Amino acid sequence: MAAYDLIPLLAVLFGLSESYVETIYRRLNEAGVIPRSAGRARELLDSRHIALWTFALLADVPSRAAADAAVTYFNLRNSVGVKAGTTFARWLDSFGGAKEVLTAQSDDSAHMLDLQIALHASRSRLELDCGASPRIRIVADATDGLQAESIYGPQDRPWKDDNVRKTFSLPGNIIQRLGVALHKAA
Repeated sequence: MAAYDLIPLLAVLFGLSESYVETIYRRLNEAGVIPRSAGRARELLDSRHIALWTFALLADVPSRAAADAAVTYFNLRNSVGVKAGTTFARWLDSFGGAKEVLTAQSDDSAHMLDLQIALHASRSRLELDCGASPRIRIVADATDGLQAESIYGPQDRPWKDDNVRKTFSLPGNIIQRLGVALHKAA
């Protein structure tokens, strides 16, 4: 998906102005974090780029620091070493396989796994803690009322951390809309 197709969607989903979303895109592009997606050198953005852009938009930093913040949040690891950005990008990708299953274009096991991951992602939320100790929590709500969480970055409980300045929550319905939009044209 091209960046300029995503700017209005990201602005609406995150409640930001289109000019701010475009400014952050330009900063990420200038830093070489995401590819150019306009003009002759038009490259399509993938789920990894959208994850980086999302983290930059939610990081609560000046635009000049957006690229560094995006990479920092993307590279945060959980207790078993998995990166937050890899998990979020996989969630976004899973909506492509889920689309194949739901439109009866595929019934292979890989696409069935994608459907399960997409369902999990749509019932989860991503919480991004801003401050001196960047952290991401992924909280999955189960149908029986239980919650499972995975913490990326400092493993202390967020409510015990005095370095958290602000927390942004990205609910499952927003994650689902991003994933569906990424695979709509595909």
